[in-house]
Amino acid sequence: CCLRAQDYEQLATLAIYVFVSFVMFSDTIKQNRVMCEMISKLQNTLKENEALAVEAQALELRAMIGNVAHDLKTPLTSFLSGIECMHDVLTDWSNLLHDPGFEWTAAHTLKWRTATKELLNCLQNMSSTNSFMTMTINRCIDYT
Repeated sequence: CCLRAQDYEQLATLAIYVFVSFVMFSDTIKQNRVMCEMISKLQNTLKENEALAVEAQALELRAMIGNVAHDLKTPLTSFLSGIECMHDVLTDWSNLLHDPGFEWTAAHTLKWRTATKELLNCLQNMSSTNSFMTMTINRCIDYT
């Protein structure tokens, strides 16, 4: 068969074109694989970061709840102590006043004044405790 020089040139050009196309196609496939791997790594990293963020948020929430519980327990304990103090004083006086043999003496008057001061002190403590409790509750409301 007789091929002319121009035919050899076209055949060489075609062979080069096929070779370059194959190299480019091969390179594109490699880049596609690399991109898929990178996307997969990014997705895994995002999932891990989301899990860490959720965990951090849960820890923050636990700490906040612990602080609120502590901040509310202290004033509630104070309230209970104040109520107990008032109950004891008022019960003593109620028993004394219901006693048919009771007569006012200077000692009873002094005891009454002391008990009244104790009751007022309990009420003042409860009032300041109430302010602290209200502040704590408002802080929780503001946080939400």
